[in-house]
Amino acid sequence: MRSSGCIRVLMFCALAVALLLPSTGCGTKKKGKKGLTVAQLKEKAEKESSPDRKAAAYLKIVGQQFGSGDKTGAKASAEEAFK
Repeated sequence: MRSSGCIRVLMFCALAVALLLPSTGCGTKKKGKKGLTVAQLKEKAEKESSPDRKAAAYLKIVGQQFGSGDKTGAKASAEEAFK
């Protein structure tokens, strides 16, 4: 008799957590300031001192462009990274 009461309490707690976490915004992306634009990222990449860091910055730009569907821009940025 006592164990069924404990199970009910545990089920209630699990249900409460399952309902409250999504409503409080846990596990969702935060809305707010957006990232830098591609032009701003290219300016920032040009200011890098070493060639390795410059290439890494351009490869980040490639990822962003490819993710947004700009395949020609991503190709141009990748060529710039390999220079």
